[in-house]
Formats: sequence, C-alpha cells, structure tokens
Amino acid sequence: MELLGTAERYSHDYDCYVVRVNNEMYCMDLVEGSRNVTVGRMDLSEYNGNWSNGASESVVIYDFWTKERDGAWSYSLYGYTGGLEYSETSDRLLAIGWGYNQEKLTANGGNSNNMSCNLWLRLVSPDLKTVEEVSLTSYPDRSWIEASNCRILKIDSNKFLVTWQEWNGKTYEDYYKFMFIDGFGRRLTDPVILSTESITGEMILGPDGTIVWSDSDTSGGLASIDPADFDENGHTVYLTFNANGGVLPADETYPEAATRTVTYRHENDGSGETWTCPTPVRKTGKANIFTGWYTDPYDGIKVNGKNLSLYRQTIYAHWKTPPAILSAKPTGVKAKAKKRKVTVTWKKPSAYDRSRYGITRIEIQVSTDKKFITIYKTVKLGKTKKTWKFKGKKKKTYYVRVRYVGKEGVSRWSKTAKVRIKK
Repeated sequence: MELLGTAERYSHDYDCYVVRVNNEMYCMDLVEGSRNVTVGRMDLSEYNGNWSNGASESVVIYDFWTKERDGAWSYSLYGYTGGLEYSETSDRLLAIGWGYNQEKLTANGGNSNNMSCNLWLRLVSPDLKTVEEVSLTSYPDRSWIEASNCRILKIDSNKFLVTWQEWNGKTYEDYYKFMFIDGFGRRLTDPVILSTESITGEMILGPDGTIVWSDSDTSGGLASIDPADFDENGHTVYLTFNANGGVLPADETYPEAATRTVTYRHENDGSGETWTCPTPVRKTGKANIFTGWYTDPYDGIKVNGKNLSLYRQTIYAHWKTPPAILSAKPTGVKAKAKKRKVTVTWKKPSAYDRSRYGITRIEIQVSTDKKFITIYKTVKLGKTKKTWKFKGKKKKTYYVRVRYVGKEGVSRWSKTAKVRIKK
C-alpha cells in the first residue's frame, strides 16, 4: 500500500466516514465547531496529494440546536454519526446516525429530559443538491427506550444492514438490534434482536456474503449474520439448547449431547414454525430437578414454547435441588363417604414435630387411581388442620393421601385411604 499524500485534521472535527463514488470522494463529518454534520465532496482528478484545503463542496445534513443562532452553545452533543454508504440503485448516499429531535430541543431550550434518541437517515444526492430525511426508529418520548451506537454496512447496490443498541432506562437492559433497508431507506425486514454482547471495530462483509464482527461474548471472538437468512416476510432462527451441566437425551433426530441447535422459520405475522423444548436430565450433583429454559446460565428470563424472533440465541437449562424429605409423616389417615360428601381425617402433627421440622402446611391429594397418575384434587391446609371435605361423583372410587410441607422440604406421603361413593 502506497501513501499518496498527506491529510490534515480540522480542529474539533471527529466521527469522519469516507466513501468513494466513481471519481469522487465523499466524507461525512461531525463538526463540533460549527455544531452540525456535513457531507463533503472532492473530485479525485483534482487531488494534488494534500487534503488540507478540505472538500470542494459540502452540505449540512444535521443541525444541532446549540449553534449561536439558538442563543446557546454547549460541549454536549445531542446527535451522533454512525456511517456513510452509497446505493447505485437509488443513486443516493446513505448517511446514518442517532440523536434527539432537534426542533423539540430548541423549543425546550436544550433540555433533553424525557426525550428519546432515535436513528436518523439522510439520503444525499451525489451533487449534494438534495437531502431527504428518513426516521429509522420511532421510540416515543417518555418511553425510557432509546437508540444509540448505530452502524450501516452495504450488502449490495440496494441492500444495507443497519445495527444499533437499544437501551431501556427503566429496566437497565440493552440489546443490539438490526434490520435490512434498501437504497431508499425503506425497511426490507423487521428489527431483530441480535444475540451479541458487543460489536467491536467494524463489521465486514466476507467473500461468502456473511457479515462478520468481533464480539467479546462469542467463542472465538467472532459473530456473524447471513443475509440469505432474511427476507421481507421473516427469517431463519438458530436456537441452541445448552443443558448447563446436564444432557439432552437422544431422540429420532438428535443424538445425546450437552448442547443442541435447531433451526426454524420465524414469520413476521406470527404464522411461522414453532419449536418444542427438549427436557434435559442431570444425573450428578445435588441440583438435578429441571426447572425450565432461561436466557442466561444463572439468571435471565424464562422461555416458553412460543416462536422466538431472535436470530441466533442460546437458552440454558436451570436446575434446583430437590426438597429434603422430613422424617415425620402423617398417620391415621381415613376417608369416609356420606352420600357424595367425603370427609378426610388424619392425626394433627404434634407441637414437637411442627417445631422440629418447620411444618407450615398440610398437603392432600385425591386421585381416581391408586398410583395417583391422574390427580383429581390437590389442596394445602393450615398446619394444625386435621379434617377436610370434598364432593365426589356417584359410583366413583377415590384414593386419598396426606403429607407435611415444611420450610426445608416435604414428608413422605401417608398410607393411602380408599373410599367409594355408592349413590
């Protein structure tokens, strides 16, 4: 690589993005001194090895309220830049950034409280005569949700990837999101949550068409998006189940493994495929009761079988230790029927047992089969109760059992009492 000339940096200029279109070089520049964002143009045929004279022509595409004409000046910037690309299809430069509504800021005297940052896009003609405004997001004010840290990457002449960070000031949660737009700023896909901790450095379009970037949360430090997985109706989802110390049993499709990745189609209208959560097992350790799938290995949000809209997502099995078995258990359990009313009685736990085992409840189960496969009723009563009634059906046999529920666990079930309602 040969250095063709020198370049000088203007005072208080930063966030510069450069793109070449034919024989012209365009630069989007956030200029602190004049409090605006500009796009400048230089004819490369006139390049003499020194850019110190700057662009031959420029246009302001984003103005800050803090200019002198608004009666104030501040080091606080209420708008930022994210990238510059060119579309051959629309013959427009696509300049992207994020910021507050500058008209509202001016009306508020620069007070941005309760305002939300949104993504802005400017479509600039190559001759710099036309600048069109497009809003890519519309987070309402006072919603606590806003956009920041946006980027744009050209996929082809009429397809661009836009990424940004969505921040919720009420829950302190932040996500990276992305969508595809065309050369006119129109959405080609719905926004999708990107399962990534960070986007470090630049996003690169690889020779196979895959978009790659550095991600501190991804094994190997790289994460990727395949644009072929997306269209205007939906996208492919890659969902990985991590047994988190357990194993996923083998089935007709998959072998036994600690992790498993499934793919399915997400449709924007909700009509896409759904997936079934496998049930993992854990044979070692005290915590071997499976409690569900979560978005984090130790915390996170519980996930159910609905159609997730994330692109690449890993969910983790959570486990808990089974409750301890109390030494004491109910005795003297009896069940008697009078017409259709059944009365269940048992011996009340002694004060010693209530204190020693921390008994807090009496749990009763009623079933129509002696193995309690089908549960007819389950109730929990106060620890000093010793009787309970329920209404059964004619010519039915019921099986009843009782156990103690304590602070540290549960007792074994009592002997089963059997009762039949004749009439």
